Amino acid sequence: MIHGFKRLESKRNHVYLIQSGTESFIVKVHKTSEKSYLESENVKLLRDKGVRVPRILGVSKNILIEEFIEGKTIGDLISRADTTWTESLGKWFSEIHSIKKQSKTLLKGDCNLKNFIFTEKEIFGVDFEYIHYGNPYDDLGKLCFFIMDSNSQMSMNDKKHLIKRFLSAYEDHSKTVVNPKIVAEYMEIEKKGALIRRERHTPKWL
Repeated sequence: MIHGFKRLESKRNHVYLIQSGTESFIVKVHKTSEKSYLESENVKLLRDKGVRVPRILGVSKNILIEEFIEGKTIGDLISRADTTWTESLGKWFSEIHSIKKQSKTLLKGDCNLKNFIFTEKEIFGVDFEYIHYGNPYDDLGKLCFFIMDSNSQMSMNDKKHLIKRFLSAYEDHSKTVVNPKIVAEYMEIEKKGALIRRERHTPKWL
């Protein structure tokens, strides 16, 4: 019996937190059944590879039901200047980037900070409609842009320090060396993309 129902923020889909008895779960209503199936297969791939993502509980047509992860999004935490998550996030990205196809790396794609949940012990990623293979700097640049662009009490210098901590954790766990100049180039690409997206959603009064 359902006794709790809350709509969650999402620009692409209808997403709900459902409480039934002692259980809580997420219901995501996609625009098409193909998108639900694709995301469920993406999540299964990641779980099989050991990446921390919610369990899929069921798929029916355009409806995806998945495990609810108790925690705070990185977007919520950074708005309160909480920086305890950087090590875990660097580790999470190193894990998804360890999945390869030929010479390319599996990417998260949508690196919005609200798509990462911190449980105080580890990071879980959510929203996997747009994973694809490519250059890992694409993900790193996007994530770092979202940190700099976040609505936070932190100063710009503090955000830059946060990025350095995240990238350092990523290097430690992935056993790679990150070139900050290339990250900055991909941040600029994401910045331009964000400006275009915002212009599309800005009301035209004249």
